[in-house]
Amino acid sequence: MNKLTALAVALCAVVGCTAPAMAAQSVLSHGAVCNGTNDDTAAIQGAINVAGATGDYVDFPSGQTCKTTSTLYIGDGSNTAQSSQNGVILRGFDGRNSMNWGGYATKPVNIYFSGALAAIEVRGPLQGWGVQGISIACANVPWSYGLHVVSASFGDTRNISIRDCSVGIYSEVRTAIPAGMANVDSLHNRYQNVNIIVRNAISEATYGILETGNVLAPANTAFSDYKNVNLGFIGVDYEPGAGRTTYGLYIQAADTNHYENFHIFGISGGLGGGSGGANPDKFFGVVLDYTVNPDWPNANTFDHFDLGKPPSGYLVLNYGTPSAGDSKPNWWTHAGMANGAKYPILANLLPDHASGTWTPRLFGTSGGSATYSKQVGSYEMNGYEVTARFHIVTSAMSGMAGTMMIDGFPITSTMHTDEDGTCVLATMTGVTLTGGHTALTGLVTAGQGGATLIKTGSAVAYANAAPTNFAGAVELRGYCTYKREGHR
Repeated sequence: MNKLTALAVALCAVVGCTAPAMAAQSVLSHGAVCNGTNDDTAAIQGAINVAGATGDYVDFPSGQTCKTTSTLYIGDGSNTAQSSQNGVILRGFDGRNSMNWGGYATKPVNIYFSGALAAIEVRGPLQGWGVQGISIACANVPWSYGLHVVSASFGDTRNISIRDCSVGIYSEVRTAIPAGMANVDSLHNRYQNVNIIVRNAISEATYGILETGNVLAPANTAFSDYKNVNLGFIGVDYEPGAGRTTYGLYIQAADTNHYENFHIFGISGGLGGGSGGANPDKFFGVVLDYTVNPDWPNANTFDHFDLGKPPSGYLVLNYGTPSAGDSKPNWWTHAGMANGAKYPILANLLPDHASGTWTPRLFGTSGGSATYSKQVGSYEMNGYEVTARFHIVTSAMSGMAGTMMIDGFPITSTMHTDEDGTCVLATMTGVTLTGGHTALTGLVTAGQGGATLIKTGSAVAYANAAPTNFAGAVELRGYCTYKREGHR
C-alpha cells in the first residue's frame, strides 16, 4: 500500500466514506405526471430505455400513482438475440407499505396497469435487473401479469406488492437459444418480501406465482430464491358457481428453486368455497405440474409454508406423473398446516414430517385373500424414518400362496439394499411355528410397500413365513420401522 492510499484509508476511518451512488432516472423528469389518470406509459418507458443504456436506476415518486396502459419493458431480448440493453432496477418507496391484511384498496400504488398482458416484462436473455419498493395494481383483466420474467437472470426483486392481476409473478423462458448462448433459463433470481393479492373477479384461472419453461430449448426456471411471500386470495367465490380456479404457487418446468416462508391465505369471500351449484370454484395451494416435462419440477425445496385447509379444493397436488428415473425429489420441510390440514404425501415430494392412517392387510405373494374383522394402521414420518403401526384381525383366509407379508405401507421404503427395515410383533395369535422357529418378525427390503414376514429361531436359519403357518383366524399387532425413499 503506498502512502497516498494509506492516507486515504486512514481518513475514511476517521470521517467515514461512502461509495459513489448509482445514478437514477426519475420518471417525473422524463415527463410522467403520475396523477392516476394521465397515461404515463411512454414517459416511464423512456426513462427505462435511458437507464438500460447507462445502467442507472429508475425511480418512481412516493405516494403518487403512475397509470400505464401497455407493458413496460426492461431489456429487448428475443428468441434470436440477447438483450442489447443492460438490466435495470425499478425503484420505489411504497411497495413495502402498500397492502396489509385490512385496508386492501386504501394504500398507494406506484403503477396502475389498465391493459392486458404484463404490467412489467423483463425481456431476456439479460441479467442484473430488479423491481424494488414498487406497488403494482392491475385492473382484473384476464391474463394480466404483474411481473413477467422471460429468460432473465441474477435479478434482485424485493419489497414489492402486486394486486388484482390474474398472475402475480410469471417466470418463463424463450423457446429458442440465441446464437452464442448456452441456454435461456430464467435462473438465479431473488424475490424477497413479496405480497401478492389476487381477486378472482375474472373468468380465467388466476395464479399467485406461475413458474414454467419449455421442452423445445429445453430451458426452465431454476436456482431462484423466494423468501417471505404472502399469497392472498379475495373473493374466490366472487360469482358462486362460476367454476373459477385459483392457484397459489403453480410450478411446471422448474428445478432447484427455494421457496421459503410462504403464507397462502384467504382474506374474504369464502376461500375456495363458492356457494355450491353444479360448478363450484376451486382453490389449490401448491401445484406441481409434470405435464410440460415429466422430469420437472424437481429438486425444489419448500421451507416453512403455512397452508390453511380450504373448504373446497386441495392444499398440495400433482398434475401429471413425474418421470420414474430423471425427476429428482422435491423437498417439503417445516410447514405450518392450519385447520387440521395434513402434510402432503405425493409422488416426488418428500416432506420432513407426516402422520396419518393406513390399511394393513395380510398378503400372499402368489395370491389369496382374507376376511377381516379389524384393519387398523397409523404412521409417523420424521425426516427419513417411518414408523408404521398395525393391528390386523382375520376371521378367515382363502387361497393364500407364496410368502406371507404385511402389505399396504403408506410410504414406500428406500431403494437402497443395505438399509433394510424391521418389524416387531407385539401380539401374535393363530400363528404356528415349527422346525425350531420360535418367533415371527418382519423384514422391509428395498422399494417395498410392505414387510416380508420372517420365522426366526436361535438354533436354525431364518425362513420366510408360509400360509401353512397361519390359521384362518389370526391376530397380529406391532410396528415396522424403515427409511423412506429419497433420503440420499
